[in-house]
Amino acid sequence: VNALKDILQRQRDGFHLFYEQTTARAASIAFIEDPTLPRQRKVPRRFQHGDDKVRNIYSGDIDFEQLEAELKLLTGIVKQQLPEVKEVTSIDTIVPFLSDWCDTKLFLSNIFRVLQIYLLALMCIASGERSFSAQRRMKTYLRSTMPEKRYNNLLMLHVHKDRTDEIDLKCIAREFVQRNQGRHNLFGSFLNNNNK
Repeated sequence: VNALKDILQRQRDGFHLFYEQTTARAASIAFIEDPTLPRQRKVPRRFQHGDDKVRNIYSGDIDFEQLEAELKLLTGIVKQQLPEVKEVTSIDTIVPFLSDWCDTKLFLSNIFRVLQIYLLALMCIASGERSFSAQRRMKTYLRSTMPEKRYNNLLMLHVHKDRTDEIDLKCIAREFVQRNQGRHNLFGSFLNNNNK
């Protein structure tokens, strides 16, 4: 291991010596400019974690500079109180620990806010998923109990609500009744009474 360290150190020293000699030689030649670093590129969006967006959303609720200090403090407290935990990787480790300490809510207020937001977000997502699955069940039921043509027509009415709101339903009902004698016998009073 020591031999490998020596070899790496010699390579680094050799490079620095080579670089200094090269820049000195380039300075003696008038038309060669100093080397410049390439333009700093933005990090691709897929490597960003969305920290700026989170800061913008919760800037009124959380002091992020104080949160960073509280997280460092929490790390030290966890190492001291829970020596078997090498690194906190789960909320399940922190929540019982923080709930046992009454005073932590005062000096770790931002951490408590972050935990509240995290735990409430899970509940909101779950309730949204429940309503979405209920909607899916309803769609499945409708598809299985009505013909496809009617289902497609209902979807068209739903998609184009703005146009369907403009339709005069009484006019459509009158036309529906007039097209069939059986309907006329059943709904005949509809034609005579304009209030229905």
